[in-house]
Amino acid sequence: MGAGTVAGLDPERRRARVATVSAAFGRSVGPEMNPLTVVASGISRGSEDSADKAYGKAYAMMRWFGVAYLAGKQWRNLSEGERTRVMISRALVSPADLLIFDEPTTGLDLGGRETVLRELSALASRGDERTMLLVTHRVEDIPAGFDHIAMMGRMMEHECMTYLDTHPRIYATLDGNTTPGTITFTGPLDEGLTDERLESMFGVPATRRANRAAMKGLAPAAFRMSGPNECLVAGSSAPQSFRLI
Repeated sequence: MGAGTVAGLDPERRRARVATVSAAFGRSVGPEMNPLTVVASGISRGSEDSADKAYGKAYAMMRWFGVAYLAGKQWRNLSEGERTRVMISRALVSPADLLIFDEPTTGLDLGGRETVLRELSALASRGDERTMLLVTHRVEDIPAGFDHIAMMGRMMEHECMTYLDTHPRIYATLDGNTTPGTITFTGPLDEGLTDERLESMFGVPATRRANRAAMKGLAPAAFRMSGPNECLVAGSSAPQSFRLI
């Protein structure tokens, strides 16, 4: 059947070093489970911490993340935003050195979305040495502080021809109809999110411009999308924005 490694280790051995925040995990939590227990479960099973110490660490992380008030409640009574913040607390209290946030704003209302983006931006900006990976379909959900990007989608013909020599195993065609899951760009975020590449990916004209919005209380997301019926979806500290034409 073959075998593979992740960061030089067997995937099963590497599992404890990866923490994931996803809707799928949220659905797997028992409806009556205490959120404090959910966070404490992120501490490695092989940890030498006693149960009391593990719960103490979990509660301290919940306090830092502003969800300590949820300790003692039942999972089924939490909002989607509260569940997401509890799961992020669980990831942060773990010994993982790779944190994966899989569509963390899915299902959230505007307030919950902005809270999560603000907190992810704070994490990315505070100098944490761990690698954080955000999976999203929405460029306006990229928090400030995330600096590299891998883009999946389609490419225009001239782009395929430009990249074919350096990416022979990635780009399967030259007609702009790349195979599903094709990585069309990897590198610094500012270099990846260009007008031309966004138009190629989404199939609509897009213009990148400076964001001079001055709205209070919104998350410091890195980007802003706007269109004919303009709607602010990112915060005042967002350095860039995109306009659909």
